[in-house]
Amino acid sequence: MMTVSTSDRPSAGALWRVRLVTLGVAALAAASVVFWGLNIGAPTPVQVNTAALATAEAEAVDWAASARALGAIKNSETPIAAALTAQRWVLTGVARAGTAEGMALIAAEGQPARPYRLKSRLEEGLYLVALEPRLAHLGPSPQGPVSISLTLPKLREP
Repeated sequence: MMTVSTSDRPSAGALWRVRLVTLGVAALAAASVVFWGLNIGAPTPVQVNTAALATAEAEAVDWAASARALGAIKNSETPIAAALTAQRWVLTGVARAGTAEGMALIAAEGQPARPYRLKSRLEEGLYLVALEPRLAHLGPSPQGPVSISLTLPKLREP
């Protein structure tokens, strides 16, 4: 007759399963602590209301209109000042789409030319008022009178 002895020790495979499950639970607990620690210490994101930004831009102060309302007298630009201002700007290209749309490539004081859309501001008090095939007209306001006309240089003969 054969006797079978049973021991109370678990097998090696069962021990490794318990160890792996314990390691997994410990890793999840550590990951949870790290996640919540980072989230609690992080600054809260700022909610930006784009409608409020658009309203703030729309409510920009027109200083020239405010000065006129308070009785300021408009300085008329002298022809010498207009000539000096015109020398600062060089027209290098014109692109038009009808009479209401277009852009001009204009260089300022030896800098590279930049594109300016029709009715856009070149600098304080100087706007691109109108475009013609080889001309760009500048003035003190987007709809205002023309004070400076820039002409494209003549094409070089080959």
